Amino acid sequence: MRGHIRKRGGSYSVVVDNGYDPDTGKRRQKWIAVKGTKRDAERKLAEVINDLNTGAFVEPSRLTLAEYLRQWLQDYVAVSVRPRTAEGYKGIVGHLEEGLGKVNLSKLNARQVQRYYSSMLERGYSAQTVHHHHRVLSLALSQAVEWDMLSQNVATRVTPPKRKKPELKFLTVDEARRLIDAAHGTDYFLPIYLAIHTGLRRSEICGLRWSDVDLEAQTIRVVRTMISLKGDRIHISEPKSRNSRRVVAIGGEVVRTLKATRATLRPSRNLQDLQVCARPGGGIMKPDALSHGYKTIAEGCGISGVRFHDLRHTHASLLLTSNIPIHVVQARMGHESIQTTVDTYGHVLPASDVEAGRTMESQLGVPFAKCLQNRSAEPESRQIRS
Repeated sequence: MRGHIRKRGGSYSVVVDNGYDPDTGKRRQKWIAVKGTKRDAERKLAEVINDLNTGAFVEPSRLTLAEYLRQWLQDYVAVSVRPRTAEGYKGIVGHLEEGLGKVNLSKLNARQVQRYYSSMLERGYSAQTVHHHHRVLSLALSQAVEWDMLSQNVATRVTPPKRKKPELKFLTVDEARRLIDAAHGTDYFLPIYLAIHTGLRRSEICGLRWSDVDLEAQTIRVVRTMISLKGDRIHISEPKSRNSRRVVAIGGEVVRTLKATRATLRPSRNLQDLQVCARPGGGIMKPDALSHGYKTIAEGCGISGVRFHDLRHTHASLLLTSNIPIHVVQARMGHESIQTTVDTYGHVLPASDVEAGRTMESQLGVPFAKCLQNRSAEPESRQIRS
């Protein structure tokens, strides 16, 4: 099978010879427009010839959205995103296939996508869920444009519904103490205690090993996570971003708690390899089991509607209201940028700002009323005339 490239204005077209039509005797050719340079066109030509030879080539005009989305999951998502994210994408693609899957990829239009979003809202899905669908569909169609399967991404011309920013939930100091007391003596005491005192994510707490804890230096290294995946009992992965790999300082009380926990262990193998928040006897503490156990304890002590992840928010909020600098909080939380910290916890900054104003007054130490009194006592010749 042969092919060649033709320049057409400022772009290129790939032309592939596909034999002769047995009925008409005319030569059959496939023309595919390519955006980019001549080298991009050469790569596309090689891909098309290979797909034709192996039977993997599908005419873009005949490819349905469902068929394309399955290709996208296999060829792009599986090798480009984290396993937990890929699992989430797969679930959303199942809904997209049901609602839009039969539409030809090349014929999908903005009105169809907009109607799909409306139908989701009519069926009771939240605006937040629709936004997730919009994001996944837009990512998939953008990749189709990159692969020269589409000329444009129609999702960019669709307006998803407005979503409300979810209310951030966190515990008060009294609630945090009550939760820790209620968890004491259960399998879930240590992970709950660490979440409040360190701000680590659930996956980071479950991924902790004793080799990550330096009790002398009073630090915890976050270098791995444990996540829940279907068909994978225990999936160990790297932290979600470069900033998530971090060292978190801990206080003396946390050190004493960890020492007491470690002293109870009688491991059959190297202690350093064991999970810090393991079950009694060394059983693995899984993320979903931790959330379930936490919920039971929290509701039992009168705390409802607060997820295990909200203990992380509690940690950050308590630090900020105690006047810990926001860049320090950013580092402890493992946020990619300080703007993320501000956007997430801006609700607690005004209280800190009030305290900052009081601090300035205490530092300067000269009441405003006294300044006015001194000024009124000055000779009239020294007072500024308007």
